[in-house]
Amino acid sequence: MGPPLILLGHRLMAAAAATATATAATAATAAAATAAAAAATAATTTAATTTAAAATAATAAVAEETAAAAAAAATAAIATAATAATAAAACFHLYLAADESGLQQQQRQQQQQQQQQQQHNYHHYSLHDQQHQHQQQHQQQHQQQQQQQQLTPGAIKDMFESLLSNGLQQQQQQQQQQQQQHNYHHYNRPDQQHHHQQHQQHQQQQQQEQQEQQELTPGAI
Repeated sequence: MGPPLILLGHRLMAAAAATATATAATAATAAAATAAAAAATAATTTAATTTAAAATAATAAVAEETAAAAAAAATAAIATAATAATAAAACFHLYLAADESGLQQQQRQQQQQQQQQQQHNYHHYSLHDQQHQHQQQHQQQHQQQQQQQQLTPGAIKDMFESLLSNGLQQQQQQQQQQQQQHNYHHYNRPDQQHHHQQHQQHQQQQQQEQQEQQELTPGAI
């Protein structure tokens, strides 16, 4: 039984060795595959990272170029604005100079017009004053002549005669109205003959008084 057991032991050891070898090979294969996969993943990741970095760098470069272009445009705009401001200032100074010149010319024209107007007014009003004074003197002389003519004895006499005549006419009209009213009431009463005689006497007295008043005219006075 010795040799078969030894043979079996050898066989078992060989099988164990084969199993260990197979296991080691499998482990080595798996390790190699894992290492290869890791290497491939690392390479892919590195490549992707490199690509992303390159893209980022390109984007940054584009951004820098854009910023530089914007800065250049801003500089150009500032220069244009400065040029426009300089031109506007020059135009404004020219406008002020022209305006000042125009104002001075206008002031000179106004002064000339004022002087001409003053001279015209002086001559006009001087002549007008002379004419006005002459008219006033003529009117005063005419009024004095009229007053002198009005204050003559004949004019005074005519004035008093006119006033007295008007007063006598008014008095006669009043007396005639009173006489008419009295006659109306008196003659409507035929039984008053005595009163009628008295009325005639009274009427005669009034006529005599009127004649006496008419004789007292300003000429008679």
